[in-house]
Formats: sequence, structure tokens, C-alpha cells
Amino acid sequence: PSSRSWRPNFLVFTGRPSEVSNEILSFATAITQTKGFLTIASVLPREQAQQDKMSEMHENVKTLLKQHRIEALVCLNQAKSVTSGMKRIILHYGLGPLTPNTIVCGGTSQEENLVNYLEVIKLAHDQGRNVVIINDERKKHFTHALSRQKVKGDIHVWWDDHSPRNTELMLVLAYM
Repeated sequence: PSSRSWRPNFLVFTGRPSEVSNEILSFATAITQTKGFLTIASVLPREQAQQDKMSEMHENVKTLLKQHRIEALVCLNQAKSVTSGMKRIILHYGLGPLTPNTIVCGGTSQEENLVNYLEVIKLAHDQGRNVVIINDERKKHFTHALSRQKVKGDIHVWWDDHSPRNTELMLVLAYM
């Protein structure tokens, strides 16, 4: 699509549905607003994903979004592992031809999960998606940025000269 028709279509991985990060939600809604689509996604290991429990979690997330006046779709999925579920969602999630152009997720500080985490990031990149990683250890910095106060710390924007499709997103991130 041309840059004039680019719209944010965010797929936001939130971890456990009961622990949706306010910082990630604030960030995603600040960019998508009414100009794009927002999907909140969470993957549960099969042993934790009984159908009645999944329905309850789905309703809880929808209630949370409604309380914060956030319009978003909710995608809860079960999988053998969180990583395999995230990969499946990245590969297959969308509404017809309208697929997410940006993947948003938190970082990981658990070394044993790092290889799987990097596989998910690589898959998203290989699928032509923008990737935004919000470092949960610096939550208050994003809260300050979103409330238009002075940001303490650095914001790193990595620009890829070989892929100009994400120019609009990079400009929005730099502006925010």
C-alpha cells in the first residue's frame, strides 16, 4: 500500500490475559487511536486453557478494555507452547486481507526464553511486520512519554534503509 493509505494494524501480545500491561495498552492505543486496528492477543499453554476458563478470560479482557474505553479485538489462543502459539498467530491472524502490520510485545529477561523469543521476532520480521518491543523494566518512562512529560532515558529508533514501508511508524515513534 502507498504511504498515504498506511494505517496502524497492531497485534499486541500481552502475556497472560489476567496481566495485561497498562503501558503496552497505552502505547498501542496512542498510535492506533481511531485510525487503525488493535488486537490484544494472548497464548496459553494447553494445560491451562480449558474452554470454560478461556471464555471467562476472554470476557475479562473485553471488560478491561471497555473500562479503559479501548476499542480492540481480543484473540486468546491455546498452544503446546507460548512460542508456538505466537508464531501461529503471526502467520495466520487477520480479517480477510487485513493482516497486522505491527507486532507489539514486551521484552524478556529470562535467559532460558531468549532463543524462542528471538525466533518469534525473526518470524515477524520475515513476514514483513514492524516489531515494537516495550521493555517492561522501564515502564515509567513510557508512561511519562505518553502523558507528554519529559522522557527520562533514551528512545532507540532503528531505521532500515532497505525497507521504507515502515517510515510512517518510525516517524510516529520519534514524534511520541
